[in-house]
Amino acid sequence: MHDLRTISLSALVLLASVSISPPASATILVIDQVYLLDIGGSRFNELYSTATAISSTGEVVGSAKSNTSASATVTGFYATPAADGTYREATLFGTNLSRNFPNAVNANGVIAGQARTSSTSTRSYAYKDNPANAVTPLDAARTANDSALGINQAQTVVGYFVDTAGNNQAFVAPVGSSGLPSIQALKGAASEARAINDQGTVAGVFTVQGKNGPEQHAFTFDSNKPAGPVQDLGTLGGIASEASAINSAGDVAGSYKLSNGRTNAYLLKSGMSTPLTLATPTGFLDSFAKGVNGQDWVVGQATGTGIHSQTALLWANGQVFDLTAVWAAAAGTTNQWSELSLATAINDNGWIVGQGLLANCQNNCMRAFVLHAGLVPEPEVYLMLVVGLVAVGSLRIRQLSHKT
Repeated sequence: MHDLRTISLSALVLLASVSISPPASATILVIDQVYLLDIGGSRFNELYSTATAISSTGEVVGSAKSNTSASATVTGFYATPAADGTYREATLFGTNLSRNFPNAVNANGVIAGQARTSSTSTRSYAYKDNPANAVTPLDAARTANDSALGINQAQTVVGYFVDTAGNNQAFVAPVGSSGLPSIQALKGAASEARAINDQGTVAGVFTVQGKNGPEQHAFTFDSNKPAGPVQDLGTLGGIASEASAINSAGDVAGSYKLSNGRTNAYLLKSGMSTPLTLATPTGFLDSFAKGVNGQDWVVGQATGTGIHSQTALLWANGQVFDLTAVWAAAAGTTNQWSELSLATAINDNGWIVGQGLLANCQNNCMRAFVLHAGLVPEPEVYLMLVVGLVAVGSLRIRQLSHKT
């Protein structure tokens, strides 16, 4: 025989063990804060900046300039979170260069990018975040342009160099190796390696001969198998495609172009041949995916026409979030941003970087941002969960009562 205390305890144990997950589409995005990076402090009169990458440990890299002319010096920067997790001042590096564009950073703070002095071509580099260190080319013997676009934890750098015919050629080069070896399995096709994950899988774009002429196709390549093959991802339902990012599972994010001229963002899961088309928000025409994390959260941009012609996007759990709109609603009258224009990268902890437009600013308003985002169930879903748990508990109590 059970007394009421035993029945209640049994019900509570049952309630504690029940897990009811809210539907993926019933979540809302919460942005804790959008940080405006202070590039170089008072020593650098910043007029433009953009954040291009963030590591798994939260180090941010990007570029900035303090002059509005087309020939103005572009300076690279990096920023690490403070002890309280916030972002404040960013540190300049490579200040002897006329152009410095950091494109990627790994968890050890090794930065990959492209740079040049006033008298040289653009050169790829890998750099450790110490302002006293010089920025030196990956391949000092080269004289033509090359660019490093990605780096993984093993310090393998990917990018492209310009060959003697003037075509871009994808390369994979461990830091410290000799030269910039092309991906031989691409057989000389014009190509760029855009990203590499810690497992050594490369994602990028190359040109193939299609039925109606040259086509751009996204590709993946296992750099642990230098002989190939290259995985041609095709046009992914459009007339051309490109891969911009790859996560630790081998899932690829990028964009494909349609015959009507529109562009759609996509996510292609590893081992699948058909991509998931990522929704373009109402009021915009095109979408572009730029980064993906381990949870398959994808960031990028939507573009269109009119006053708000662009906005940063996050695709997560089957939903698309306009980051400009989400932050405007959260910040209210304290919002210092008129627009979050482009999200370039995201890490597994939900930190997103990119560039946006400052509010109440007339000229030279583009600035780098860092923000943290998370998903929570909508209030109605919490109510449904509580009602469901109560119903389950009541049923269990009745069942136990009938046994007494």
